[in-house]
Amino acid sequence: MTINSTSNSKKDIIIEISDNGRGINSSILNLLNNSKDLSDSGLGIGLQNTDNRLKHYFGRDYGLKIESTLDVGTKVYIRIPKLK
Repeated sequence: MTINSTSNSKKDIIIEISDNGRGINSSILNLLNNSKDLSDSGLGIGLQNTDNRLKHYFGRDYGLKIESTLDVGTKVYIRIPKLK
């Protein structure tokens, strides 16, 4: 697992967490990134709660995004605003 933090814009910080594991199936990945309610799926409840909290505190432009390729790995991006 690798964790990187970048601030490629003047207003945001992006934290990237990546691994080189087996990846996530595209249908499950779509659910994780786009579902409003995962409570019945048994998938990503903690991820969804974290994303919802970030959006609540900072706005719709912030939160989690997951990218994954089977047999290559997964990346999770956390976008938060820079605070003064």
